[in-house]
Amino acid sequence: MFISVSRCFLFRPYWHIRCLQKKTPPLVTRVDNFRHSLKRDQDTRPPGHIGRQSERLEQLNYKLTVNEEKCEADVIHPGLSYDDFDNRTEKPRLWKMMRLMEGARFYSHHVPLDSTGRTFRDYAQLTDDRITFLVAAELDFYSEFYDFRIIKNPLRINVQGGYIGKTSLNSITKVFTNSGNLICRNVNQVVSVNKSTRRPLPLPVWWVNKYAESAIGKEPIKFEKEEKPPNGTESFQIQVVWSDTDANDHTNWSSYVRFILDTAYYVSSRRTVPYLQTMVENGVKRLELLYTGESFEGDVLTIHTWLCTKRASRVIFHVNKDDEFICQCSVDYFEKPLLTTRK
Repeated sequence: MFISVSRCFLFRPYWHIRCLQKKTPPLVTRVDNFRHSLKRDQDTRPPGHIGRQSERLEQLNYKLTVNEEKCEADVIHPGLSYDDFDNRTEKPRLWKMMRLMEGARFYSHHVPLDSTGRTFRDYAQLTDDRITFLVAAELDFYSEFYDFRIIKNPLRINVQGGYIGKTSLNSITKVFTNSGNLICRNVNQVVSVNKSTRRPLPLPVWWVNKYAESAIGKEPIKFEKEEKPPNGTESFQIQVVWSDTDANDHTNWSSYVRFILDTAYYVSSRRTVPYLQTMVENGVKRLELLYTGESFEGDVLTIHTWLCTKRASRVIFHVNKDDEFICQCSVDYFEKPLLTTRK
């Protein structure tokens, strides 16, 4: 069954919530066994925030079509703008693409499909009595993403239901050009959390049963926490400011990537990490993100970086708040320069 939505309003809250995990996280993040505690009120949005977000996206000419049989939604997005490109490297800004995909997911999961108020994947009802915490994300950027000859206006953003576990689930987002080129792909995995106890909350049986078939063949994200090398790392400090945070006053998931890439540019300019400058110039191919903590406006973060010894063209970044590890990002760079500018 296909449903096309041209004008409607969001009515249920959902956002990726960042929470604190207990110290000494496991080597592999298993979100079904995730444990954490929250230090602040997790929903600080003003009343009516969801509805206003919906109207803003409508004004930007977002369009939604849902295929309920395939558990897929397509969001037509106007495409990249001037500010989405770095004016020196001429490459698209990765964190801007992350926000673009975030907006499409938000829109697809919260627009009522009919007069009953139901939404794609029943996300409004699913998240009515719980909050969600983003624990892991993977992003792939293909060579077409960097190719100036491929027009990226408008874009079709496909959102699919993914893996379903006991307390966790993920969604798969793919971005296509109007001519059908796949330019990037993202899988985000969240854990369901009880609002009162701040403990993992099993997904509702009715929801799991309804969407179990759509999850067949879909895998959870599991990333290892890399240990810092004994001979030390290069580091860079940054202070979180207002514009880095989301509607819940937490540092946005994409802001960490901006911090990390700023660190890469800083370290590469100093030429203290062999080959890093060349890799940075070649462009990012893949990001693997592991989130285990939270940060807020005013927090000072230290980003440590080093070359991975297990895989060529990979650089590891750790984000610490004081002595606490809160985020890891593994960055794979293209091994050869890409065609990104006119000669």
